Amino acid sequence: MHHQALRFLMVGATTVAIDFVVYRLLHLAGLPLTPAKTVSFVVATVCAYLLNRSYTFGARGGPRVVAGFVALYAVALLVNVSVNAVALALLPDGPLRITGAFLCAQAVSSTLNFIGMRHIVFTDREA
Repeated sequence: MHHQALRFLMVGATTVAIDFVVYRLLHLAGLPLTPAKTVSFVVATVCAYLLNRSYTFGARGGPRVVAGFVALYAVALLVNVSVNAVALALLPDGPLRITGAFLCAQAVSSTLNFIGMRHIVFTDREA
């Protein structure tokens, strides 16, 4: 589990960076924050599936794995966007408000994702 957690963190750091860059670029291009966050989360999710399946968990693909991953990430998307919206409402205006809300949402959904991937989605690991 230790190696999986380290790999998950490396993949996570990469996908968080992708998520954040897309989020900020979309917002700077004029998209409101919640739709920008939704799109950025989906883009990062595709990257996360590919990297976590092969690198982190060494699992086979297939319809069951894809369906489980999509279901997990659908829940994580709702959690992520909801936490982001709540944090935006609670944090004071300032230069770190958007970044702080993003990081709060990411922490909650990342924890949910690791537990779900390890114990539900990628349970059929390759030898």
